[in-house]
Amino acid sequence: MAKYFLLGRINQEYITGMLRDANQDRSAAVKKVCDALGLTFHSLEFTRGNYDVVCICDAPDFESVLALKTTVMRGGAMAGMDVIEVFDFKTYAN
Repeated sequence: MAKYFLLGRINQEYITGMLRDANQDRSAAVKKVCDALGLTFHSLEFTRGNYDVVCICDAPDFESVLALKTTVMRGGAMAGMDVIEVFDFKTYAN
């Protein structure tokens, strides 16, 4: 399985929900979706900068990660999301 970073930008709806219940475990919700799609969830981190949230997971293929992105985006709380695939540079260098 390959490792992926999903870099997201949250919208006002997400912020409103966070302020309403700051103790809600958003990682558990993302892990549940990852499990259902056959991905291995590693973490969900809130970040400063161009992206508000980073999800790290392993997936058997890009299509599985695209299914995660589509599911999350359909939920309406994200303004945008980019998917970054990690690769082993030594494999490509040889």
